[in-house]
Amino acid sequence: MLIPNAYSTRGTMKLWMRKVYVAGLTWVDVVVLAICVCLLGVLGLKLLGMGETRRIWVCKHRLGNLGAAFAKYANDRSDTLPPAVVDVGRETTTWDWSLASYLTESSSGVDSAGKEKLKQELWPTFCCPSDTEPRGGEAPRSYSMPMYDVKKVGWPPTEDSQGGLGLYLDTDRWKLIREAEPTLPAGSTPVIRLSIVPNPGWTALLVEQITIRNTMFSTNFAATPGPRDQWNAKTISLENFHRGKLNYLMLDGHVERLTIRESGGHAGNGGVWTIRAWD
Repeated sequence: MLIPNAYSTRGTMKLWMRKVYVAGLTWVDVVVLAICVCLLGVLGLKLLGMGETRRIWVCKHRLGNLGAAFAKYANDRSDTLPPAVVDVGRETTTWDWSLASYLTESSSGVDSAGKEKLKQELWPTFCCPSDTEPRGGEAPRSYSMPMYDVKKVGWPPTEDSQGGLGLYLDTDRWKLIREAEPTLPAGSTPVIRLSIVPNPGWTALLVEQITIRNTMFSTNFAATPGPRDQWNAKTISLENFHRGKLNYLMLDGHVERLTIRESGGHAGNGGVWTIRAWD
């Protein structure tokens, strides 16, 4: 059995202490330095947590601003909401394009150059600061309207409708609406009216939709069918995004932070996603 040489060990310690002393540090200095390093580490972890807390708050604030823009739009148009998507023939528009004039004082036109200027000016309004998903150079959009799909829930919408507030209009769906509502004036766009929503405080107007293809003024992901289709990020884990919860802008203007499961209600595909109050 080998027994350490006590004199050798003591000599090693003396040598190490001599090096510390030569470096200009005393034992007290070393202890204080170690404590400072530990405190800085703890502070750094707290700051990282505070960083995400602030990003969650900024996201809520931006959603609130978008809610105010929706309210102005509705006030100017007899309490109606913009469709989430209109993609019929040559007419293509999205909810964010419909709100753009309420978020800027710019006089940019509706041509491609004007849209690009608006993208550069307004993209922070439509982007959650926690959304780092790459967009291939396009202006990011982090939000989407819960979809009202005429093919699934029929027309017209009522307070019992299981669709969302984001009307999705393409050629086929437009034809279905015309057949269901033949008295609709020619040239007019179908709309969802605020008056049919029984519980504005628990009906989502915008949800977070983090995905590469969700970009400003694009029809892609401007509307989301339901909670099962909400999370499509490739480079961000849901557990690390907003600490596993997402922000939801309600029709009454307030923002709720919920898990995807909570947002879907007890049935898993209702909750805040539908016009119907008791999902």
